[in-house]
Amino acid sequence: MSELLLINNNSLYNIMDFLILSFVAGTLTVLAPCVLPLLPVIIGGSIQDNQKIRPVIITMSLVVSIVLFTLLLKASTLFIEIPEVFWTYFSGGIIFVFALTLLFPRTWAQMLHKVKITKSLEQASKRTIVKNKDKRGIVPMIIIGAALGPVFASCSPTYFVILASVLPQNFTTGLVYLLAYATGLGMVMFLVAYAGQRIFIKLQVVSNPRGWFKKILGLIFLFVAIIIFTGYDKVIEAKVLDSTFNVTKIETRLLDKKLGGTESKQAESSLLTMKKKAPEFKGLKNWINSQPIETLESLRGKVVLIDFWTYSCINCIRTLDHNQALWEKYQDDDFVLIGVHAPEFAFEHNLANVKKETEKFGLTYPIVQDNNFETWRNYENHYWPAVYIIDKQGFIRYTHFGEGKYQEIDNVVEVLLEQAA
Repeated sequence: MSELLLINNNSLYNIMDFLILSFVAGTLTVLAPCVLPLLPVIIGGSIQDNQKIRPVIITMSLVVSIVLFTLLLKASTLFIEIPEVFWTYFSGGIIFVFALTLLFPRTWAQMLHKVKITKSLEQASKRTIVKNKDKRGIVPMIIIGAALGPVFASCSPTYFVILASVLPQNFTTGLVYLLAYATGLGMVMFLVAYAGQRIFIKLQVVSNPRGWFKKILGLIFLFVAIIIFTGYDKVIEAKVLDSTFNVTKIETRLLDKKLGGTESKQAESSLLTMKKKAPEFKGLKNWINSQPIETLESLRGKVVLIDFWTYSCINCIRTLDHNQALWEKYQDDDFVLIGVHAPEFAFEHNLANVKKETEKFGLTYPIVQDNNFETWRNYENHYWPAVYIIDKQGFIRYTHFGEGKYQEIDNVVEVLLEQAA
C-alpha cells in the first residue's frame, strides 16, 4: 500500500512538474520568432481605444483559438482533407478585412449598405466589424484574437511534446498541459498588449476613428495579412532566427532535465560516447524515393541517419539542404538517410501533400510517414527536427535536436562509415 502511494505521489509530482514547464514554455514562446505574426495583430487590436477590457478579450480569444485549433488541426485528422491554403486564406482574410475597416471606414460602410449580406459566419463577422465603427463591440475583439489560431505554429519543444507524445496517449493530461501552455502565452501577450494600450492612450493618438493612427494600424494589419497570404512569415522567422538569440534553447535545456534527454550530456563530452541499442521501426507507411524498408535490422552493416521532421516546421525546413547534401555525398557508400515525417497539422497526414513538399524541397533520400508517431515514441523523441545516427551494428551513437551542428553530423557519419561492420 505504501509502495502504491509512493508511485502515485511520484506520478503527481511528474504531472505538476510538466504542468509548470508547460506554463513557462508558453511565456517563453512570446520571445520566439514563431509569434511574429501574432504580435502586431494582438497589440494593434488592443490599442484601438481606451477600453481596459479590450486586451483581456483579445488575448483570451487567442488562447481559446490556439487550444481549439491545436485539437482540431493537429491532434486529430478531422480536417485532413482540407488543404493548408484554406486556413492560410481564412486567417489572412479576417486580418485583411480588419485592415480595410481601419483604412477606409466610411467607404467600407457605404459599400456594405449597397451589398446584401448573407448570414454566413464570415460575412456576419464582417458586418459586425463595420457596424461597430468605434470598435467597441465584443465580437470584433473576439474575432481579432481568434483569427490567427488556424495558422499558429509554435516553435516550442514543450508544445511538440504535448502534441506528439502526451495527447495521443492521455487526452485529458495532454489537454491540461496544452491549456497551461496557452495560458502562459496568453498572459504575457496580455501584459504586452495592455502596456501598449496604456502608452498610446497617454499619447492621445487613439481617439479619432479616422485619424492617422488608425491608418497606420490598418497598414500594419494589411502587412500581416499579406505575409500570411504569401507565406513570407516563415521567411521572416528564418531571418530572425539567423540574427537573434533562439529562446527555444533555454526551453530545450529545461525539457532535457525533465525528460532525461541526452542532448545536454552529450554536448559536454566527445563524439561517439553514446552507445544505445536503436529501437525498431514501428507503424511506418508510404515510402517516398525508396522501396519499403520493413525493419531497421535489414539495414545492419550500414550507417543509418534518422531525421524526424515535418514539412511545415521552419526549423525542419532549414535542415533539409544539409540532409540532401549529406545524402548526395554518401549515398553510394554504406549509408542510409531516412526522413521520418511525423506530422504537426492534420493536412500533413496526407500523402499527396508530403510528396508535393518532398519534390518542392528537392529531396531524393528515402522519406516515410509516421502519422501515428509510433516510431517517434519508440525512440522516445520529443523534438522537430531530431537526428539519430546509428552505427553498422545497430547502436545509436549520436543524437542532435534542433538546427545546426552540421559539420559535427558530417564528421560522425564519416567516422562511422570507416568503422568495420
